[in-house]
Amino acid sequence: MSGVRVVEQVAEVIQARRRQRRRRRTLRLLLASGALVALFLFLSSELFVVRNLTITGLERMTPAEVQAKAGLPRQVLVWQVWPWRVERQLRSHPRVASARVSISLPNRVRIAVTERQPVAVFITGGGMSVEVDADGRVLAVWSRAAVPPGPLVTGLALANPLPGQRLTRADALLAVRVAAGLGPAARARVSEINLNAGGEVRLYTLEGVPVFLGIDETWAEKGKTLLAALSAVPDARQLAYVDLRSVKRPVIRLKQPLPAAADEDRPTAPVRGPLNRLPPELGGLP
Repeated sequence: MSGVRVVEQVAEVIQARRRQRRRRRTLRLLLASGALVALFLFLSSELFVVRNLTITGLERMTPAEVQAKAGLPRQVLVWQVWPWRVERQLRSHPRVASARVSISLPNRVRIAVTERQPVAVFITGGGMSVEVDADGRVLAVWSRAAVPPGPLVTGLALANPLPGQRLTRADALLAVRVAAGLGPAARARVSEINLNAGGEVRLYTLEGVPVFLGIDETWAEKGKTLLAALSAVPDARQLAYVDLRSVKRPVIRLKQPLPAAADEDRPTAPVRGPLNRLPPELGGLP
């Protein structure tokens, strides 16, 4: 009997230890669950709700437009903002060239946007205005009553492109190359880019001065020469036309000769830049 008793006592000890281990495991599970719940409640607290949303780099887009495209609701937690996903969503907007999203604890999100720059405006057959960038990408389509700033391309009519699409017509892409190649400074002085049936390009300045560009695609050099020509007269409206078909021999015609300047008013040094290469047929330029 003593042997049986010993076996029973050993079995009771083993069972007691098992019960003790189960209680310990249960306690650890309860403590871990409680810690997870506490952590979840802490991370979901108002402390981590995005309160500071900074958006930089905007020129034509609005912060509300960026926030809506990014898919950021008002009461979003900083943990719910996935930078790579927000960047991908923003890049799908026609105006966005690139986007960079960063997060700072506890509740700050920064979005840096680089917008595509429009270079020309086309008119569709239905009279809508189409704004495009240097790659021929359609940035926006405007109603007839709203014409965005920028050189207006005439001599052709587009179909009805949608924002985000790229132009494919050869003549339209030529106009885009002209507008982009002139550079921002010269482009700001141009109101119209006209394409004639022969494929030659003619510009009209903001003052209405015709500028003959021809078909030689040295647009950057011609843009610099155009700026020099416009700055060489007191009022650009005095110009009859500017002929840049030969960039090495540009020609300017005045509507009437400029009055002779007094000696004290004449420059003591020649005008620098592309205008120095203009030939003697400049007429009344000093």
